[in-house]
Amino acid sequence: MQSEVEVLLQNLLVSPDRFSDHLKRMAGAIIMMVTYGHRVSTDEDPFIQLAEEVRRTAEETPGAALVDTIPMLKYLPSWIAPFKRLALMSRELSVKMREVPFLMVKEQLAAGNVVRSMVSSLLEDESRPKDGSDEEIIKNCGGVVYSAGADTTATALTNFILAMALYPDVQRRAHEELDTFVGRSRLPHFDDREKLPYLSAILKETLRWKAVTPLGVPHCTTEADEYRGRHIPREDDCSGQYIVSIRCFSNFMLFISNRAMLHDPDVYEDPNEFNPDRFIAKSTTHAAPDPARAAFGFGRRICPGRYFADDSIWIAMSSILHVFSIDEPAGGIEESHIRWSSGLVRYVSCMWRSQFLTIVASRALSLVVFVLVLKGRKLWWGDDL
Repeated sequence: MQSEVEVLLQNLLVSPDRFSDHLKRMAGAIIMMVTYGHRVSTDEDPFIQLAEEVRRTAEETPGAALVDTIPMLKYLPSWIAPFKRLALMSRELSVKMREVPFLMVKEQLAAGNVVRSMVSSLLEDESRPKDGSDEEIIKNCGGVVYSAGADTTATALTNFILAMALYPDVQRRAHEELDTFVGRSRLPHFDDREKLPYLSAILKETLRWKAVTPLGVPHCTTEADEYRGRHIPREDDCSGQYIVSIRCFSNFMLFISNRAMLHDPDVYEDPNEFNPDRFIAKSTTHAAPDPARAAFGFGRRICPGRYFADDSIWIAMSSILHVFSIDEPAGGIEESHIRWSSGLVRYVSCMWRSQFLTIVASRALSLVVFVLVLKGRKLWWGDDL
């Protein structure tokens, strides 16, 4: 994780205008190493490109087809149901994203040169069925980690960069805290986290301010239930303050609005403002509730990688702030021009990215030189800095 963050800093130094691509590469590289033992060496890595292609497909058509809410339409012939052609293309990409890296690990295992990872550990587990009947489960588990982890981490970090540009006073306080407790001779480590409460508050506020998955992951009712005095049946219409329901045959698909919870003015004062201080207890006020209680989902479908994601975002945020300043482009930022996608994961649109060509500026080049060059490292594309 630390080495990929160092690569991120190198890339931001060389081409800050491509910060969004660099964030995706870092998040994808960390996930690929942990899940499949694959080290990403370039932006042209086929696994990173495949994940981005899947992301683009999902972003372009979230819930666009009526079949998403009326499943029986799937029985229509394809000549009057164009959504079927798109579904087939999306399915092919999804299958490819699960199978290609999985087969790579199996080949490495057979050749005896596998790098230890989540998938290789599961395949080598002596307690698994001898007939390999669990391979589909292992393949799907790897695919879920690969597809979900990279997207959400990169999106949260993009939201963080936007917040730092819009709220320079917050960024200044973070710089002061880092300079005081970490110093200018090294990058932050995980051991520093307890000494950096304001930076931890920035992470919490990033997760709260712009929910990465505003409607969370859909749940489906198996039995009737009740929420705040409202009946949630298996067959009749229902809705609540934080719940939107869609009828799905005899059951209900429930979308629990993470954003509504994280922007509840009774819990978070001035919810549209980016204010990390709300998470720091004072003599007269308590700290606001940790947004992780809603940001990572609920119940059996809560994000299993939430602690890993929290660590990834924290080390990237702290390192970026320690090395760089994040500045508004010339002419400032028009918040009304910022657009967001409407998929499961809420991305910042390309319109916003094109406005941010000068967002990252070097704060202390001497630190970059000290940490990266004097250690004898090379940039990932092979050239010396």
